[in-house]
Amino acid sequence: SIALGQTLFKISNSNFMQFIAEIDETDIQYIKLGQMASISLDAYPNTSFDAKVLRMDVKTRKNDSGGSIVEVVMDLSLGDVRPIIGTSGSADIFVDKRVGEIAVPLDSVLLDDDKNYYVYKIFGEKVTKTKVTVAFEGDEFYGITEGLFDGDVLATGDNFSKLSDGSKISLTKNK
Repeated sequence: SIALGQTLFKISNSNFMQFIAEIDETDIQYIKLGQMASISLDAYPNTSFDAKVLRMDVKTRKNDSGGSIVEVVMDLSLGDVRPIIGTSGSADIFVDKRVGEIAVPLDSVLLDDDKNYYVYKIFGEKVTKTKVTVAFEGDEFYGITEGLFDGDVLATGDNFSKLSDGSKISLTKNK
């Protein structure tokens, strides 16, 4: 027995897969049609897939936690991977490409009383207070254009703001 309006089956074209991302309304200003993205699907851990923004909804809706979001649809290139319809995942949409900057975590950069940014570079068992120029501030990192070189090791952590130029330290490595 079949009821009126009941879905019997869905047909999908595995050559044209789409991923729908929920973007916070405050971040939608950075998204444009044609932008590239990297998609991580829960069904395929440690694998990322290329995608491109195809369309954005013209109205917001509330997500499960009550926030306002906009749905963004992306063309998903799975290559030779078998598609699994309905799998969840996350999207990193590339909104800007920064050249000539070194990305450092937000918690490695401090601001002095004169509003100058600085970091503590680690040399052996001591730190050196080094002024840096911040060109970009993201959600997770700063883009530094002056004061750092690729490969510099910086102090971070809960108590590193209590350091001073020449402070002796001990290093611990994260696993």
